[in-house]
Parts: sequence; structure tokens; C-alpha cells
Amino acid sequence: MQPTLPDPSQPSVRPAKKQRLFPFAGRIGVGLLLVAGLVFGIVYLRPHPKQSAASDGSADRSSAADRNLPVVKVGSPKLNKTELVRSITQPAFIEGLTKADLMSRVAGVVKTINKDIGDSIKQGDVLIEIDAPDLAKTIQQKSALVDQAAQDLRSAQANVKVVEAAEKSALSAVAEKEADIDRYQAKLKFLNTELGRFGVLVNKDAVLANIMDEKKLEAESAQAAVKAAKAAVATANSEHDQASAKLAEAVVDVDVKKARLAVAKADREQAEIQFEFTKIRAPFDGIVIGRNVDPGAFVQNASTGKSIPLLSVVQIDKVTAVMWVPERDAPYVTKSTEAELHLDALDGKVIHSKVDRYSNWLDPEHSRDMRVEVDLTNNSGPNHLAGAIRPGMYGSMTLVLQRFDKAFLLPESAVFQQNKKSYILEVIKGIAHRTAVRVEFEDGAKMIVCKVKPHDSNDKDVCEKLTGSESIVFSGQSDIADGQRVKPVKVTW
Repeated sequence: MQPTLPDPSQPSVRPAKKQRLFPFAGRIGVGLLLVAGLVFGIVYLRPHPKQSAASDGSADRSSAADRNLPVVKVGSPKLNKTELVRSITQPAFIEGLTKADLMSRVAGVVKTINKDIGDSIKQGDVLIEIDAPDLAKTIQQKSALVDQAAQDLRSAQANVKVVEAAEKSALSAVAEKEADIDRYQAKLKFLNTELGRFGVLVNKDAVLANIMDEKKLEAESAQAAVKAAKAAVATANSEHDQASAKLAEAVVDVDVKKARLAVAKADREQAEIQFEFTKIRAPFDGIVIGRNVDPGAFVQNASTGKSIPLLSVVQIDKVTAVMWVPERDAPYVTKSTEAELHLDALDGKVIHSKVDRYSNWLDPEHSRDMRVEVDLTNNSGPNHLAGAIRPGMYGSMTLVLQRFDKAFLLPESAVFQQNKKSYILEVIKGIAHRTAVRVEFEDGAKMIVCKVKPHDSNDKDVCEKLTGSESIVFSGQSDIADGQRVKPVKVTW
């Protein structure tokens, strides 16, 4: 048997060798898969270098930011369980409740001076008399003019009576003339009737014709009498009108004379008043504190020329304590504000009273302070002063402006100033908030404040009291901006 030779046109096949290579290739593939898995786990499953670096940097920066926040010392308002009093003490001095410099209203020579420095006076007392003879003569002249005007008035009143009688007479004449008209008209009517009857008789030849002519003449005469009577009435009315006009004129003349009399009396009263000015009287009870004139001196009319006070007087039964309150305390002064007065001359005696008046004006000539006055009864009352207070005394006065019961307090360092306004820094959720406040009380160590809120419906600031739960910065406020994040550290005070 011939061996079978391989066909050169066909690829040679080695089955046995092929079977030996497959197990080796499988082992290589498994190894490659293991290596690939290891590389995948290393490359893709571990954190990315850039991501890890970024995450670590953010945490570092956050920690650094927290560490860089400004540390502020904060505390809460403290409740004061006792009453606090806000008061002010200022120098005070005593003035008379009223003071007057007396001058002359007339020119003349000083005749007498009835009161001198230190003398007590009563309202209406004659203190000085001035000799003014020209004024006395003026009174005499004005009195004579009054008498003359009074006589003229009496004459005018008498004339009215005469004219009234004439007017009444004229009115009576009018009535009389009107009665004549009625009489003549009645006669005329009778004659006309009679004339008619005679006409009938003439036609019947019962009466002669010449009698008829006579009756006609009588009727015509009566007609003329009626006309004359009417003319007389017109004349009487004219005369009555003239009498009435004269009466009205006489009445007006009386009114004129009355007015002239009133003017004359007013002139005399003016002269009497002017003469009364020669007596300088006390305007109120008090004492004389100054005198600048002697008897025999000539004084001018103060209203027309330069003049100095003749006397100065002051009331002492009631006096006034005066003090000046600074601008910051002025809004708290009322007419019910309690006052305590200490006068150096009274050996520590304390006088208790209340404010009676205040100027409500900050006087630029007194450091923009407000004048406050307290009236005191010097001779009686609860203070038992018995005239011990004298104008010019000096001392001090304390005003109790406010009383606070159970109020929340802050240390003075918690309040700071900006643009002449008061503020606090309140920390809320780590953020500092600047809040405007109004200081209601301070004693150099602690304060009572309220938060100033926006205007209400009446366009007024609303002040809100502290509650005690606030967290307020106690120091270093100038280094913290409004709205800045801070790191608060709680402290006690």
C-alpha cells in the first residue's frame, strides 16, 4: 500500500500540535484578564488626584475662614430689680418772682421819697412824689372846658323842647285846616242841593229868577272857600315839615353837644391820669432794692427821653429758683418734674417742690441750655421758710427726670456713638447688626436704652424696650461693620 502524500495545493495540518497549543493560550488569556482588572481597580476606583486635592483645599479654607472671623465679646441685658432714678443737678440761684425798675412818666422835680433801700412796700404805696404844677393847671383848664360843654348841652336840650312845641303847633294847624275843608265842602254840597230845588221852583214860576241868581253866587262862594281851605292845608303841612326839620336839627345838636362834653371829660381824665403819674406807686408787695434819685432832682419823662430807674423793687413773699438744664436732659423736663433745692445759706436744708415753668427753648447765649424755674412761697407753706430765702442766694437744684422700675441694663461700653447718634451692635445668628437706640438712663457705669424703630402712623419714632434675650457686643464696635459675620464669645458682667 502506497503511503498517501500530502497535496501541495492544500495547507498542511498538524492536529496533534494544535491540540497542545490551546491550553497554553487559555492560560495566557486568563492572566491578561487578571492584569486588566487590577489596572482598572487601581486607575478608576481610587480617588482622582485632582478631586482629592480640591476637596482637601476647600475644607482647609473653610477652617481658615472660621479661624479668621473677628472674635467679639457679647452679653445680654441684665434685669435690675430695684428702682433707678435719672436726675440732674445743676447750679441754681434765687430771683424775686417779680422785679420792677420804676421810672417817671412825667418830667418834674422830685418832691419826696417815701421809701428807701430795704424798706418793705405794699401794693399801691406812694414811693416817690414829683412836683409838676403845669399838670395841675392843665386839670383846671380841662375842668372848665367840661363845664362849658355841659352848659352847651343843657342849652341844646332846652332848644329841643321849644322846637318840639312848635312842631306840635304846626301839626295842630294842619288838622284845623283839614277840618275847614270838610266844613266848606259840606256847605257847598248843601248849596248845590238847594240850588237844584230853586231851579225847579223857578221853572214853575213859584220863585223869582233873581233869587236863583243869589243862590248861584252862594254856591260859587262856597266852592272858592273849599279851594282856599285846601291851600291853607298845604301851607300848614309845609310849616309842619319845617318844624319837624328844625326838631331833627335840634336833636342832632344835642348829640353833638353830648359828644363835645364826652371829649372834654376825656381830656380832663387824661390830664388827671397824667397828674397821677407824679405819684410813683408800688406795683406789688415787696422790698426796695435800689434807689438812684434824691429829693430836688429833676427827672425826665421816661417815654420821651433817656432815664434811669428811680427805684428798683422786688417781690420776696414768693421767689423763683432758676437753673439751666443741658440740651440732652431738656426733653425730660415737665411741669410735674420733682425738684430739690439746696441753698448754701440755709445750712443744708432741702426744699422740695416741683417745676413751675420752663422756657422750652435752648438759649444759644447759655450754651444751648434750657431755663427752668421753680416758685417758692417764702413766708409759709410746707417748707416753713419764714422769709429765709432772699433774692440772689446761690446753691444747687436737683431735678428727678425719670424713674425706672425693673429695667434691663447694659454696661456703658455697649453703647457707641456715630454721627452724634447712639447705637448698639446686636449679634443675630453670627451676624452683627447695628441698631439705633435712645439712652434713657446712665450713671457712668450702666445704661438703660430702647431700640429706635421707624416712624409710626403719627410720624413719631417708636422706642422698643429690651427683652433681656439680646446678644450685644460690649467692646470694639468700631472694628465691626454692620452685617459682618463675627464669632461671639459670651461674657458676664
